Amino acid sequence: MATINGNVTTTQATTAGYFEALIVKNAFETAITSLINAKNLFTTKFTLQGEDGDLIRKITYTYEGGVVDADTGEVVPSAQRGKLSYKTQELRIKPFKQAFDVTDKMKRQNSNVLTMMANGNAETTYNFINDSFYTALRSITKTSEYTTFNWDAVEDALATLNLESREGMFLLVSPKMYSQLKKSAEVKAANNGEIIFSGQVKTVDGLSIVISNKLGDEEAIIASKDTIVYECKNDATVTTDVYNELEKETFVTKFAGIVYLDNEKKAIKLTKKVA
Repeated sequence: MATINGNVTTTQATTAGYFEALIVKNAFETAITSLINAKNLFTTKFTLQGEDGDLIRKITYTYEGGVVDADTGEVVPSAQRGKLSYKTQELRIKPFKQAFDVTDKMKRQNSNVLTMMANGNAETTYNFINDSFYTALRSITKTSEYTTFNWDAVEDALATLNLESREGMFLLVSPKMYSQLKKSAEVKAANNGEIIFSGQVKTVDGLSIVISNKLGDEEAIIASKDTIVYECKNDATVTTDVYNELEKETFVTKFAGIVYLDNEKKAIKLTKKVA
């Protein structure tokens, strides 16, 4: 996760293995950059980098109140008086790591072994990042049910959110769901427009439609970039342990962070109505 917007650093105390660690580092950076397609769908923060501790304390405030006619000279009734409620949530940063071994024999038999191992390392990290993102999206509490998935269903969900602007918002759908959606006249008439998000295929009334095979066939999600946050505590590091007598090296990638649902104001899940 830490490679989304941060840097991969290489740590190696001795000369032996240092250049191989650099090879792995470079291959990892190249692979992860080309693989990640969800990074511009969420916000990355580095507020805990360099700070002691690994705990995030998130407080969500809700204010409710009403405006009344002042000409009456009466006090504001109890039902309209301002009330503040809040919810406190504590989230703890988690460390993660991967490791793989490369033997002298493997290097003699295949000169690409380091690069291919690093590519596999990056792909595993990529899948972890994406899975964490979609897990957080599925924790959205607002829902809108549909019978037939079309643009009317999307508009019903947007009406539930009651927003003045759709700027920076996207609709995530599976390829199968998009096939259904593009039968709607609104989607047929829409131009591709400016591509803001990776995987974006259309922009309809300011809402970017993004295809993802991480969603189920009857699952769709409307959200904005600030809905999900990745808090990066430690950028990824690649370290190498050299075991000369065993004729092998161990490469370890470590990073620390957390992906969580931060703001539901522009977020809602579309689910199929159970008959």
